[in-house]
Amino acid sequence: VILLSVIFIIPQNIPVLASAQGLPETGQDSSINMSITPCWMHVDCVTLDLSFSSGQAHCYGRILAARGTTAINATFTLERKCSYGWTVANTWSRSSVTDSLTFYTTNVAYEGFEYRFSVTATVIRNGVYEVVSSSVEATY
Repeated sequence: VILLSVIFIIPQNIPVLASAQGLPETGQDSSINMSITPCWMHVDCVTLDLSFSSGQAHCYGRILAARGTTAINATFTLERKCSYGWTVANTWSRSSVTDSLTFYTTNVAYEGFEYRFSVTATVIRNGVYEVVSSSVEATY
């Protein structure tokens, strides 16, 4: 009984992958994009948006954490896809001592390239650290 209690108390950090393959047919169009949203303990929402205009990438991010959050430390990254993979265009670090963090910036962007805007953040609430991450991709 004690062993089982310890197993449930110890936080598990296990990556989860999801696929619609092998699911029974529902009669719906298989080309429909389905969104899978992660669940976090101390974070209510992570919102990212990436848009382009006039040679600029507009990067917006917002992290909303639960009440009682004492710190959010985030690293935002903009990457450009090249023939050999992803290359970092720019990185920004931001912090907040409240339960929310909002970020906006622009960065030079080139038409015809695919970009990825991502965030990795550590959220501290009641002495517990939680790492969250999210990303969005778009083509200019």
